[in-house]
Amino acid sequence: MASEYTTYCVKELIPIINRLALDLMSTPVLNAKKQDGTYMTMAEIANQNSLIAMENSGIKLMATALIEQLLKDDDDG
Repeated sequence: MASEYTTYCVKELIPIINRLALDLMSTPVLNAKKQDGTYMTMAEIANQNSLIAMENSGIKLMATALIEQLLKDDDDG
């Protein structure tokens, strides 16, 4: 069983991890300009959004793994 200090810290860390993960996630592109000033095509927007989705998925997986490790009992290994 976790000590009182560990339990207290975990309760504080889980909301912080969740908040930071949400802050790090990117918003999908709706319309954007390229560096040359022209607007992105639908294919370019779709490609950019798929990259954003993969990045956001990685952030979510990392946050979930951190929380699982924090909640893991010391006796689990």
